[in-house]
Amino acid sequence: MSAGDTPRVELPTEFQSALEKLHELFVGALGDAKLNSCWSAWADIKRTKNAKKKIEIFNERSSQWREGNADAIRKWLPKFVDLATAYPEVIDDPIHWAKDSVWERVEGICGIQRPHEGELQPSDWVPNDITVWWFAVASEGSPEVNLTPLRLWSAPRWLARDRRETDELLEKHAGYLCIRVNRVIKDAIAEAEIRRASSRKVDEHKAEPQSAKPKAYQGTSASRPTPGKTALNIDRLRRECGWSLNDCERWTGLDKKLIRGHINGKSARPRTLKKYAQAFSRELKRPVAVSELES
Repeated sequence: MSAGDTPRVELPTEFQSALEKLHELFVGALGDAKLNSCWSAWADIKRTKNAKKKIEIFNERSSQWREGNADAIRKWLPKFVDLATAYPEVIDDPIHWAKDSVWERVEGICGIQRPHEGELQPSDWVPNDITVWWFAVASEGSPEVNLTPLRLWSAPRWLARDRRETDELLEKHAGYLCIRVNRVIKDAIAEAEIRRASSRKVDEHKAEPQSAKPKAYQGTSASRPTPGKTALNIDRLRRECGWSLNDCERWTGLDKKLIRGHINGKSARPRTLKKYAQAFSRELKRPVAVSELES
């Protein structure tokens, strides 16, 4: 399930409640970054008569807006990943879902568009009400710019000399914001992927019984466990799917060495068995329950 997907199952009440609160907190953080930066800009700009100083203040507060958004994304994107990871029956891909959810809120609050894959910023972006509102407040203290009757906003003369320069200014600063946000989201997603992979390995290692783990400083390696029913069922269903170990790694999201260990008799946690069952069900087009793996 991505941010805009129809859920595969009825959403649990606790998931819906947590998601609503998460949205409110993240949107609030983005809103604070926007409001604090533009009103702070106007508070300083209206006190100076020097055009060069005004532009300097404006640029500083525009940077403050970008970094405020960056801080909000770093703080809240991992929480989207954590929430999705806690509900695998609802969210297939927590990382992808978290990225879509964060971008959806950023677009709504910041007025920038998500770039296509490989782009730093959208090539077809045009100024919108949200961006114009920030500029109007920051440079003139004018929050009514988007109220009816609507008028085409032009920057004050100390900031831009005409309509063309106004549009160029809007596009330039919105571009800076988009590039910065896109970079921070990519970095936060990469960090989330690293944490998720590391946590999975730690969890799987903890789940293995001590007797199944190799003992340090022994002259001979520990003997291989005897495959039980679960191991045989995992291997049987893997072969029924027509999967190699590499295929099984790809479709279950589990490490190939871990899969080989399970086939050879190492125990698997309930959460891991659920991943096997979900992957086999998708491939075989029939329900595969955890109980089938264990029987």
